[in-house]
Order: sequence, then structure tokens, then C-alpha cells
Amino acid sequence: MYNSLIEYINSRVSRPLEASEINILKNNFVPHKLRKRQIFLQEGDVSNHIGFLVKGSMKKYSTDTKGTEHIMSLYIEGWWVVDRESFAKLTPSSFNIEACEATDLLILTKKAAEEVFSFLS
Repeated sequence: MYNSLIEYINSRVSRPLEASEINILKNNFVPHKLRKRQIFLQEGDVSNHIGFLVKGSMKKYSTDTKGTEHIMSLYIEGWWVVDRESFAKLTPSSFNIEACEATDLLILTKKAAEEVFSFLS
């Protein structure tokens, strides 16, 4: 499962990740599975996690007062899944993020993100 994340990062950095850096990733990203229609983030909750989508697909949407769903983003394999504003500002999200099919993610908490992103920058 971690191979997808490592390949993704290696394709975007100037040098391949070292073994110590890969260990940091493996120690901070936690595998997580969602069933079809299972919620990753619910409107009104603070986004404390960011996910790397390994397998499956997801959608970010809001629901209006009539119950109509408005899709804001679709996520596919190899993409990051998060409500960026809620994650960055620790404010309640205006969106739901839901699995469109059985999904495998690697989850990173806000605290762990600080360690991981410090060595990537």
C-alpha cells in the first residue's frame, strides 16, 4: 500500500526518498479502508486528517436545504483527499467527503503532517 505513496512522492521530488525518509512515511501514514458510501469527513466536523487515495474513488460535496447534492471535487487513485481550508485553519467543514466505492487510503493526522512535510520541503 505504501508503494503508491512512495512512487507518487519520488515522481515529484528532485531525488529518490532515502530509507530513513520512507520509514518516516510508514511511521506516520496509517492504512484505512472505507466501504462504498462511508463518510471520510462529515459537514460540520473539523478535518483533522489528510488522506492519500491508494485505491478507489471519493467525492466531496455539499447538500442544500432541499437535499440536493452538489459535488465539488472527485478524487481518484493517487490524489490527496482533504478539505484544505478546514484542515489548515481547524475550522468546521462545509462539505462531506464520501467513498464512491470500496476505498483504501493512507491517513495522516495534522500533527504527523508537520513531521512528514518538514523533511519533504
